[in-house]
This record gives sequence, C-alpha cells and structure tokens, in this order.
Amino acid sequence: MSRAIKKHISLFFVTVALMAFFLFLRGEWDPMHAWNRAFADISVLYIVAILLLGSSSKFSNSTKLLLHWRKQLGIWVAITAFAHVYIIFDGWIMWDFMRLFFVFNP
Repeated sequence: MSRAIKKHISLFFVTVALMAFFLFLRGEWDPMHAWNRAFADISVLYIVAILLLGSSSKFSNSTKLLLHWRKQLGIWVAITAFAHVYIIFDGWIMWDFMRLFFVFNP
C-alpha cells in the first residue's frame, strides 16, 4: 500500500473522530444543522492546519517533515466542504436555489 493511501486512511479516521466529537457537542441541535456544522468545522480546521504547516516550516526544520500531509489535507478539505454544501442544498434549501437569495428559515 502506498504512503498516500495510508495517509488518506489515517485522515479518514481522524475525520470520523472529529465528526463524532462535533456531533457530540451539538447533541441538542437539529440533526441537519449538527451535521452541516460538523462538516464545516472540520473543513476549517483542516485549512488552518494546512496554513500552519506551511508557515511553521519556514521557522522550524522539524515541521518540514509534515509538509507531505498538506496535499492529503487539501483533498479532505474539499471532501468535507462538498459535504457541507450538499447538506445545505439538500436539507436546508431543498434544491430550490431561489431560497439562497431570499430570507428563509427552515
């Protein structure tokens, strides 16, 4: 198994653990909003991790070893952001795109 596949598998498990944590924190929320927010939070956390890895590699040689993870993290940012947008389209606006432009409370 290649190194990239192992990284994706490990990031899958990290994503599942973070998802469980964020869903636990929002246990009293409506399930659609809890899942939506959990995917959004994970996506933002991964973006922050990518930015911190790139910036910290300029200051410390020890963090240059972690630069290989940025590519896989970027892919998982796209996956979680797509899931976030899909939940909004399917659960909140119900594929009626006019609801994006007018005030709508589900």
